[in-house]
Amino acid sequence: MNIVYITSSYESVQKHLVSSLNNNDVRAEIYYYNTTHFNEKELYPENVHRYMPNLYFKGPVLYISRIKAAARHFGKSFNLNQVSVTHGNMLVSDGTLCRYLYEKYGIPYVVTVRDTDINTWFNWRFGWIRKQTCKNIEAAKKIVFLGPEYKNKLKKRLADARISDMLNSKSIVIPNGIDEYFLKNANTPKQISYDCIKVIYIGKLEKRKNLELTVEAIRKLREEGLNIILTAVGDIIDDEYKSVISKNSFVQYHPKCGKEEVLKYLRGADIFCMPSHKESFGLAYAEALSQGLPVLYTKGQGFDNQFSDGTVGYAVNDRDHIDLADKIRMAIENYNSLSSNCIKACTKFDWNVISRDLIGVYDE
Repeated sequence: MNIVYITSSYESVQKHLVSSLNNNDVRAEIYYYNTTHFNEKELYPENVHRYMPNLYFKGPVLYISRIKAAARHFGKSFNLNQVSVTHGNMLVSDGTLCRYLYEKYGIPYVVTVRDTDINTWFNWRFGWIRKQTCKNIEAAKKIVFLGPEYKNKLKKRLADARISDMLNSKSIVIPNGIDEYFLKNANTPKQISYDCIKVIYIGKLEKRKNLELTVEAIRKLREEGLNIILTAVGDIIDDEYKSVISKNSFVQYHPKCGKEEVLKYLRGADIFCMPSHKESFGLAYAEALSQGLPVLYTKGQGFDNQFSDGTVGYAVNDRDHIDLADKIRMAIENYNSLSSNCIKACTKFDWNVISRDLIGVYDE
């Protein structure tokens, strides 16, 4: 079986997925088309085929023209008789390219739904975006969701009973995986010390990640007598977080670091907290589970309902610091069972398991 993974972004998720497919006796290649620029410092392996259209506009501007240009280039880059299935990294943009290839060459396709589909593309409110999306769903072999919540969100966005029925029949939930380094170095269940409770966040410090809500919740708990601190690790994207850090002595900041340092920070913490406003999945949650940390995730976003609430942590309201403070207390009170569950649960995010699930989808 020969799979071509079609994507307009080339990051760890795409790299790990294609690598794990190749490790499971599937020939997998990447078709990476970009509308702005390639990172020329990146060392691209031979199975990554790159294309940058001459039309550099991002977003919906000249969208169809870009897709048609990429489809023509794709047809010249592969032996089409040997391509079994294409897999679009996103429903709207990559899915439209997959559909064009299906219509022109008869290559079936699978597509994944991500946060950008629902919270970026649909925000432009062009009717033709909705029309293209419905066509992509109709022609797709299967629709992959990273978590169950995003299927409900997509249904609400499209508000079409016929498409909703199609989503019900074509959908499957398959999460992203995490770097095998975290699974190979999975921790044992942790115990919490009430002398000092350590909450951690790892990721970009930007508005979408909502770190300020965590700061407010911890401030409230400290006022109630809990000795609790927050560690934030990652690049500062929005400058306002510099003052958030400097004005709160209980917040410790460390810049972005490699996975070895991330592992150390996770092992030194007790609870992982990321009440993002929007999140397709959230690899950081799964990485935290591997080290035995209960996680606090946003209700209605990508990680919600990966497990029943209260199994590995709790869903929180991303607009309510009191709710978050209450959930931190619940995580502390139920710490031993939560931490034990986290270690067991993290195997769900093994790329080898995920790639085998996807191969089953491609084979259908």
